[in-house]
Amino acid sequence: MPALANTDKNAWYEAVFLRENPRGAHIEDWHHTQGCRMVLRIKRDTLTHKITSVVPAHPEYRKMLASKDKPVRQLARKPAGARAK
Repeated sequence: MPALANTDKNAWYEAVFLRENPRGAHIEDWHHTQGCRMVLRIKRDTLTHKITSVVPAHPEYRKMLASKDKPVRQLARKPAGARAK
């Protein structure tokens, strides 16, 4: 991934569109634009699309969450038809 200060369009094109797409477990950065607007680090299986963990990508946010004695939770899928509490 190019440095954020890098303005070379070709470097960003290659990093965003010509990246590897490995099979199996893979770590991706997602921008949660319709919610908290945070960049999240997602561990996802590219074959099954199963997400096994979600943490903030920024290390300072991870520290803030850990310092409040609230560990970053592993994502748990609810069974179909389960109601939120």
